[in-house]
Amino acid sequence: MTTRRMSTPEPTPAAPRQANWPLRMAVVLVLVVALLLLTAWAVRRAAPDDELARVIAAWQAPPPAPGANAFEHLWLIEWDLPEAQRAAVFADDRERTIEQANATAAAPAGSVPAPEYVSSAEGRFPRWALEDQPQLQCVRAEDACLSGLSEIEPEAWQRLEQAGGLRERIEAVHGFGHLRADDALHFASFASAATQRSHTTRIALAIAARTFREQSPVQGLSLACREVATARRFAGHSAHLIARMIKSSLLRASLRLVGELLAEYPLQAPLPTECALLAQPPEPEVGSMCAVAGAENRWMRHALLLAVEQGSADVWSADLGDPSSPLFDVGLSVQWHARALAWSCDQGVLEQVRSDDPAAIARVSQWPADPPVLQCIVNPVGCTLARVAQPDYSRYVARGMDDLAVLRMGQLLIQLREAQARGEDSDVALARLARPILNQRRWKLTKSGTLELEMYEVSRQATIAWPVPGSRVAAAND
Repeated sequence: MTTRRMSTPEPTPAAPRQANWPLRMAVVLVLVVALLLLTAWAVRRAAPDDELARVIAAWQAPPPAPGANAFEHLWLIEWDLPEAQRAAVFADDRERTIEQANATAAAPAGSVPAPEYVSSAEGRFPRWALEDQPQLQCVRAEDACLSGLSEIEPEAWQRLEQAGGLRERIEAVHGFGHLRADDALHFASFASAATQRSHTTRIALAIAARTFREQSPVQGLSLACREVATARRFAGHSAHLIARMIKSSLLRASLRLVGELLAEYPLQAPLPTECALLAQPPEPEVGSMCAVAGAENRWMRHALLLAVEQGSADVWSADLGDPSSPLFDVGLSVQWHARALAWSCDQGVLEQVRSDDPAAIARVSQWPADPPVLQCIVNPVGCTLARVAQPDYSRYVARGMDDLAVLRMGQLLIQLREAQARGEDSDVALARLARPILNQRRWKLTKSGTLELEMYEVSRQATIAWPVPGSRVAAAND
């Protein structure tokens, strides 16, 4: 009998399956990376929500503004320029200024000082420096304002009289509808024009006070009221937050002088027609920061694009690395900047501002400004930049609301004066008039006979005071 041998089956080779494993892993890895890149691309290119999209669309260009722009006039106001050469001189200045501004903006943060802009008119035409002219300080509580008129040196008045057509050019400022720099010009270039505007306001207030005291009270009051009209018109149409704050100070200075002149102006004397605007409610745009925020956002876009193109910028810290890195996305960063400023166009905030509700200040201080988490992951450098550059915008809101309150105080002074002229007691008239005009704003009549108005933005002063109309007539006549 023969024995059959059992044969064992040979094992299936595993080598081909093991050989495919790295390939499969590579495919999976490629797919994962592709998916991540696609997700990052989609997140970076995702459109903002409808409300933010509307705000960004509205900010693509400056909104219309009334009348002519005073920027060129103020830029060259110190020089006696033939009218035929003014446009050419300004065009040359503008070209050189933009070159300087772009060079400064492209330099690493803190590496170069702010540029000093010198007009091409320098040395070619007679110049009368505004800072050498008579000026009246009425901005801060400690400023003398009207009583400071006696402190102006006679030589300053002589210089103004000898300064060619300077006084006429200062008066011509009132013929312009607004003051703002175009987007191509650097912050510092606007600061130059804003400084000139500050000087012209203080000179105009000095002229108004001197005219009131030494020549004609009605004419002096007229000049002061005209300065208020220009200040409130300019305040409503600004290009940058810093410029807006400068205009705010000039508006308050003008109204303070008007209040002091009304205290020395007889109650029965008719007001000049230029003062009629004081009785009108403030324009809503005086308290709004929407257009100003739009200009800030356009400037941020310009600065970040410049950083990517040049490899550095004055808004770009060296700690952030290379701005052209794939870890930075300009579009998302500009969108985040717009989101952080979107409160300025929010209807709810605007309604609170117009009603003088201080809740608007707290609302803006808590406005969601942090970038969304997913977007932060795909734009980490921009996320760091956004979190570092987050100023407290609520104080700008408070300042705008204070401007509206100051204008309403002008309304109150005019209506109080009318009531006094009819024989109504000032305390009774104030009790009747103050609340409807000043809304929720706190005020008080001090023992010294001044109306003291509370400010929401208190970093400079907690209150502003005006004398009661007609309260200093006897003293002025002594």
